[in-house]
Amino acid sequence: MLKKRRHKGVSLVELILSIAVLSFLSVYVIQMFMTSNELNKKAIALDQSVLTSENIFEAVEADRTLENLKNLQLFKYSSFQNGDNIVTAKIYLNDLFVAIASLDEAAYILDFEAVSTQALDYEAVNYRIAIHYKDKLELESIYEIEMQKYY
Repeated sequence: MLKKRRHKGVSLVELILSIAVLSFLSVYVIQMFMTSNELNKKAIALDQSVLTSENIFEAVEADRTLENLKNLQLFKYSSFQNGDNIVTAKIYLNDLFVAIASLDEAAYILDFEAVSTQALDYEAVNYRIAIHYKDKLELESIYEIEMQKYY
């Protein structure tokens, strides 16, 4: 009489196949997490850009001579260049959007520009802020906004 043999576990082949399937699926899960991490960093940079731009425009609205702007902590290391009807400033920012002195250590670059146009009975000033992400040798534009004021 033949006795039926009972299997009390998994075979080596079943174990290898299950590990192969799990490792194959885990590659896509890890890739998804890496992509979401990059998107999260970009979203945080965009939020910081908007907040920084709002702070600058509030200082401009408070004082059109830009003296308030020069006293902001953000403009600590920047130098203003004055030309014919134009004022520009370049600010280097680290990963936390704090102003730093060196371009080499900068993660972001903020460009500020104020261009005034004189009319007969008023003066129009166009303010522009552009924030770029510095990726090794390339600049990637993150945020750009303009505001026009009449005085």
